Amino acid sequence: MAYFFIKYLLDFYSHKGYIVTMDSNKFNPYKTSFRRYIRFITNLGIIQFILIIGFVFLVVIYPLVIATELGFTARQAFIATIISFAYSVSRSLELSLNIFSFTEMEYKNKENNELKKEIEVDVSKELTILKDILIKFGRDELTTRKQFGDLGEIEVHLSEKKEEAFFVITLYLHSSNINEIVESIETYAFGFFNDLRNTTVDINNFVLSYFVKIDGVFAIKNLFHQIKTG
Repeated sequence: MAYFFIKYLLDFYSHKGYIVTMDSNKFNPYKTSFRRYIRFITNLGIIQFILIIGFVFLVVIYPLVIATELGFTARQAFIATIISFAYSVSRSLELSLNIFSFTEMEYKNKENNELKKEIEVDVSKELTILKDILIKFGRDELTTRKQFGDLGEIEVHLSEKKEEAFFVITLYLHSSNINEIVESIETYAFGFFNDLRNTTVDINNFVLSYFVKIDGVFAIKNLFHQIKTG
């Protein structure tokens, strides 16, 4: 029970941190799911982090300590129950008081299928939200030209005149080793689509269009990746 309590407590605060991050100037550059999960929690701030530690101590650690050191008497069981009950009531009140603000914040970033059927989706707005989320995830190539490993540089432009999320990716490379280029592009595409998978917007069709410019080579090589979600 202690494990499930801690897990769902952290899940709640991680998702809350996601909403706060998407609605603020904070960012989450981590690619691994665990580090991203923790970063969303820390983005809530030191006060929220202290509250999480306090809840874990009061609901999980404290009852275990008194049960181990003093024996779990009926009185201690009653105290532990009161603590758990008080925590449950406080969480319920917090959710009740903040549900409207959370819903408004989350709607900007989370796909809502019921509303999607009734309201025409503003694709340009969704693309703007998607771009902001990706930048918060550390995709600086959407704002400026950036180093692309040892091969050269990369810049990404998100088209605003498509029904899907159409990314124009330009690579300025020094190497003409085709195998190395293809492998690097596939690795980049995997990481990019993984970031897209972790966003929640009303778009389920993503296209990566590559333009590869190699020093000393006149022709420009093209490559497409496409994925649909939802």
